[in-house]
Amino acid sequence: MKMPTVNEDVNANPCDSLKSSSKRYPHSTLLNASAGQRVQVQQVISTPSFEARLQSLGFVPGVPVNIVTKHRKSMIVEVLRSRLSLSAEAASAITVKVS
Repeated sequence: MKMPTVNEDVNANPCDSLKSSSKRYPHSTLLNASAGQRVQVQQVISTPSFEARLQSLGFVPGVPVNIVTKHRKSMIVEVLRSRLSLSAEAASAITVKVS
């Protein structure tokens, strides 16, 4: 009898699952916000460790976020009086609503 194999990459980047998360959760994400816009965090949707990392930076439900600048692969946001640079993958893990 043949044993099943696990097809997981042990070196996989936790951000890789973010692309598929946007398909499962059709909410507006931080990535969709425009420069100069103010939004409010709804939820962080990613792997548990990456969710914890984003939440430790201040991306928790109800917190307002200002989009300072936006580029194709990154953006600068202001959250809790701090400016942070986020990759597009990280920004796509944060669901928001327009304030």
